[in-house]
Amino acid sequence: SFRNPIPSTLTLVDTATGTQRDLIATDYHFHHVLFVDNRTVLLNHPKECAGMWVIDIDGRNIRHLRPADAPGAHGAMVNHQVITSRGIAYESVAYFPTGRETYFGLYDTSTDRFTEALLPADGYVHVGFDPAGRFEFAECAGPRHELLLVHHEAEGSLRTSVLRTLSSPDHDDQRHHAHPFLAADRKRLYFTDWSSHGYAQICAMDVADLVAEADRR
Repeated sequence: SFRNPIPSTLTLVDTATGTQRDLIATDYHFHHVLFVDNRTVLLNHPKECAGMWVIDIDGRNIRHLRPADAPGAHGAMVNHQVITSRGIAYESVAYFPTGRETYFGLYDTSTDRFTEALLPADGYVHVGFDPAGRFEFAECAGPRHELLLVHHEAEGSLRTSVLRTLSSPDHDDQRHHAHPFLAADRKRLYFTDWSSHGYAQICAMDVADLVAEADRR
């Protein structure tokens, strides 16, 4: 509800010339703007719900990708996503009076189809970013704040293993989000965490061996 009364404008900037033009203006708040390709921009969220939507850079062809009521979407809303060479990796969440279910998914922009599986994790989740889309990991807060490796098991199920336990609290507050991502060379994983004095800082971890193993699968 906090997003609905906050207007937003998406402006494209030509970094070579400095010229700019407004692509779209809305009466609600959106964020997390990413390029899917050279012609398509992806944003969070549509009005009145969580999710991801795209617009062409000419202002046309606006569409909501994988809404919660799509077949196979489990009634779960996309919370956050990253763009990889294999497609759009995302997490989606379904809320219940007793808790939530989080699904780990991949959206194929060439076919407009997606696959996803239930992630065995409690708390909020942010899918990690690997440019190649082969090293699958996520940040998860609850009952501990951790970076998790995601493993595919038989029959489409998932399991996780702990990559690192973080110092920052297991809390939904944006201030504590780690937003983990691989460097362009895919040898180091960067994330934010608290120092011993309680201040947020950028951290790096060598994961070259784990990435190489994922690439062999």
